[in-house]
Amino acid sequence: MTHIKTAGLFSAVILAAFFFGGTTFFARADDANTLPATIATTTTDTVTSTATRIVATSTCSARIISTSGTSGIMLTFSDIEGKVPSATAGHWQAASTTIAYDASQYGCGAVRAYAGASTLVTISEAR
Repeated sequence: MTHIKTAGLFSAVILAAFFFGGTTFFARADDANTLPATIATTTTDTVTSTATRIVATSTCSARIISTSGTSGIMLTFSDIEGKVPSATAGHWQAASTTIAYDASQYGCGAVRAYAGASTLVTISEAR
């Protein structure tokens, strides 16, 4: 009888946690305080082991960067000329992924990329 009460209480706690404790988060490529973003520009470039400047604008709400190929990329988000990605410096984005980089965290400055092997990178700017 004690095992049945314990199992019932445990089940009730699990159900309560499931129904009342879950929070759903949605990924957004726009600022939460504005209207939804629209894609303004899209650029595709091949990135190699020489750091490449992919895009540089002054206004955006987000940048959506996609990679295709077998090599990940290193990124820098800065207008400072000396800030270039390398094999050991920068923000890592894995191969064959798409990530939205919000302007409130990453800014709208120059985006430079570095790849260990030739990789096709597509960057879309949302405004």
